[in-house]
Amino acid sequence: MYYKCTTRYRKSLLAHTNEKFRVIYKFKKWVYPQIEGTKLFVFDNLQSAIDFCGSDYFKRIFECEVKNPTKRYNIFYWQCYINWSVITNMLKLRKLHRKFTHLKSNTLPNNTVVCDAVKLTREITYFTE
Repeated sequence: MYYKCTTRYRKSLLAHTNEKFRVIYKFKKWVYPQIEGTKLFVFDNLQSAIDFCGSDYFKRIFECEVKNPTKRYNIFYWQCYINWSVITNMLKLRKLHRKFTHLKSNTLPNNTVVCDAVKLTREITYFTE
C-alpha cells in the first residue's frame, strides 16, 4: 500500500518550487510525471504521509497504486530542478514554523518511494494533535 500527499486540489506539494513539475492527480486514473525521465513521489506507510502533511488542513492524503516503485533514486538528479532559494527560506523558518521541521537539505522525507505513475484509489481521513 502506498500513500500520496497532495494539496486540497490534488496538486503536487513539492512541485510548487518549479511549475514544470506540477502534477494534478486524478482519482482512479493513472498520472505520469510532466517531464520525461523524472519520477513521482509517494510514501510506503501512512504514518510517514501524515507526518509529512502535518496538521495542515489544506493537504490531503490518498491511498494509491503505483507503477515501478523503488526506494533507490539519485537525489542529486532532482535537486537541479528545485528553486533552492525557496528551500533555503523554508529552512530559515524551521525554528518558527513546525510544518517545516521535516525538511532537511539533500534528503527525501522518510519512507519516500519513487515511481513512474500514480493512481489515487481512496482518500484517507486523518487527524493530528
